[in-house]
Amino acid sequence: MNSFLSTTKTRNLALFYLGDQEVPYRNMKRVLFEITADPKFAGEKPFADITTRSCFLNEEDEVLIMFGSIFRIINVDRETSGISIVKIELCTNDNKDSTTILKHLKDEYGGGYGETDLICVGQVVRRMGCSSTAEKYFHRCLSSLGHEDVHLSTCYYNLAVVANDKGEYQSSLELHLKALNIRMRILQPNDPDLAESYNGLGN
Repeated sequence: MNSFLSTTKTRNLALFYLGDQEVPYRNMKRVLFEITADPKFAGEKPFADITTRSCFLNEEDEVLIMFGSIFRIINVDRETSGISIVKIELCTNDNKDSTTILKHLKDEYGGGYGETDLICVGQVVRRMGCSSTAEKYFHRCLSSLGHEDVHLSTCYYNLAVVANDKGEYQSSLELHLKALNIRMRILQPNDPDLAESYNGLGN
């Protein structure tokens, strides 16, 4: 989850927000999430009852869940009203399922290099469709690296991809060339990162 999650302990209130009519788009469905969160694990990915601090006073019976939380799907049911009920459970850091997910993300995007973990985060955020947020992560990483750091080229490459997403094709080309020039200086001719850069220039 990439943002804070506002929830309510009152099922009828959640159903009220969902409304009693089908959504107007065929590819969209009404979904109610039933979340199980054990208070003894709240220190790992914090969540708290903020009813007394809510803008709506005691009306929402609100529980706020921390961003970065990972959930495991327990079951999915469809009620006669057309609402899908998704039962999920908040995972702990040592939960086998969440550990597997995190390992998969590291294997796919890299990570484990201190500040360059920001590259991994940026790539994940971009995949979620948040190019502007991803761009901020890449720029932050860029400012922390040396001029000949191989990860500097990775930052430029990812900034080029973001620029292409935004339709800024000239900027994308310039950033791809920066990444390629660094990689040509410090990598072997058969390094796959060079192929990645050439492919980026071609696209």
